[in-house]
Amino acid sequence: MTTINFMKAILFAIISAVIATPLQIFNSIYILHDEAPPNISFLIPIVIISLLMKTLYAVAYILLGKKIPIRSQRLRAFTFIMIIWISDYLPQVLGLIGADGPIAEVAFNIPILICDSLSYIIDGILLGFLYKNFSCYEIRKCEKSCLIKTMAISAILFPFSVFVFERMLGLLYDPLYAYNAMKVSDTNKSIFSITFYGFLIITGVLLPVIYRLSEYNEKNTVSPFRFGNIYSLCLWSPVVLIMTAFGTDLIPVLIYILIFYICIIGTVVVNTHFL
Repeated sequence: MTTINFMKAILFAIISAVIATPLQIFNSIYILHDEAPPNISFLIPIVIISLLMKTLYAVAYILLGKKIPIRSQRLRAFTFIMIIWISDYLPQVLGLIGADGPIAEVAFNIPILICDSLSYIIDGILLGFLYKNFSCYEIRKCEKSCLIKTMAISAILFPFSVFVFERMLGLLYDPLYAYNAMKVSDTNKSIFSITFYGFLIITGVLLPVIYRLSEYNEKNTVSPFRFGNIYSLCLWSPVVLIMTAFGTDLIPVLIYILIFYICIIGTVVVNTHFL
């Protein structure tokens, strides 16, 4: 990755934050009818983590997304951001539907979902304007039956592996159960677990698709770990980390980043065996 491309990644993050922050303040005051703008002690961590997240999104595009076989540079970048939105943001955020309590109250509602989704659309357009110097990769042949089989396996394997790790760690240390980390009430623990793992199926289905559209087209690729590392560290983990700004304790968040990392890597290794 060249210095100029990395500087563009930072510029992308800054412009994205400049656009998204007023959007969220508008949402808070005029849609949710809060009496005052978000507290500065809440806003600063959100902005800092968002800057990191958007920088890593651009880095992931440089390393991974540019391999999507779409000739239009702008459409390719927009498609990449939409892939992140569908496979990463939506499953993690919609997984909070069954949650209650103080964290879910500030982390998820329909206006926030709409504003965040608009930000992703803007990011897709912006990324396409900043990165216009990548050549188009040729699509590599892949049997459709193999891809469908891999999607089905991944849809089960990813949420199930996360569930196993969560249960094991929760038995060792009760706050590491997902519903406890999110401070969900006893009455909502079951419904939260259903939605939390249910929406992870979306990610499981799409992981082999994303691999097939990107890294799979690099004919010299020798290891699935590169794709798994980029997806987990640059795309998935920042969305988990941002939960600290909404009140989730740092230690459970870091533990879940590790859990998801292991499960994504494991799922990708299995996926590449069948593709």
